[in-house]
Amino acid sequence: MQEPLPIPSTATRAPPPKRPRIADFVGAVWAACWLALTAGTIVWNYWRSRYLIHRWAADNAFTLVERRYRILFRGPFFRAPRAGHTVHAITIRDRHGVLHSGYVRCGGLWRALTRGAVEVRWDKNPAGATTPGGVASSPCADPSRG
Repeated sequence: MQEPLPIPSTATRAPPPKRPRIADFVGAVWAACWLALTAGTIVWNYWRSRYLIHRWAADNAFTLVERRYRILFRGPFFRAPRAGHTVHAITIRDRHGVLHSGYVRCGGLWRALTRGAVEVRWDKNPAGATTPGGVASSPCADPSRG
């Protein structure tokens, strides 16, 4: 004779699957929008500050040799961080071929990068510094005057 099959108890059965609620869907859409806005803002900040630095260099007849984005080591702008501003360490070559380095802060006081302001603070050139051509670098702190 065959033994009857055991009947599963309700305690061991899995609960029925939950139907997705509209609130779950709305929450997921808000999270996706927030992530897209955050990513878009980061990318826009990078490209906008890059554009401002290149435009500033061209307007002042400089050749941009190197540009490095700074998050922590912001040089002379370290003690005065402002929301929406970006800081870059730059090296430029002036119209006489002399290399200069400094820090650039992009953005204005209220509208940050949308204003298009560029503030530059130059490093002091060490005595006897030379360019790749061997010409002594200018001691002036502002290459636009030289």
